Amino acid sequence: MDLKRKQFKTEFAGKQLVLEVSSFAGQANAAVIGRYGDTAV
Repeated sequence: MDLKRKQFKTEFAGKQLVLEVSSFAGQANAAVIGRYGDTAV
């Protein structure tokens, strides 16, 4: 399984916002994980 991953970082309202795009979900074309401060979705 190829886990190519791109990460985009910026600061928003004083906290770091990170979006990771990858092929982590096996049956999906892509997956996005978002982190804002101490919260991840």
